[in-house]
Amino acid sequence: MAQIVCFLRQQAAEYLGLSENTLAQFASQGGGPVYFRVGRRVMYRQQDLDAWLASRRPTGCRSKPSASKGVA
Repeated sequence: MAQIVCFLRQQAAEYLGLSENTLAQFASQGGGPVYFRVGRRVMYRQQDLDAWLASRRPTGCRSKPSASKGVA
């Protein structure tokens, strides 16, 4: 059986590269990664953080426009 890894909000924010306040705002607005409470603590499962990141990954990237040739 796979081990379930959980993070406190501060740890989750570090894992995602976000501020703790940003994660709290996502939660209050009904967005962001899935979380749960244990008493007064907000907890995030690593697999939920990974799934949320994957859902926000861009599907395609535009390439930079090439420099115009012959322009001095």
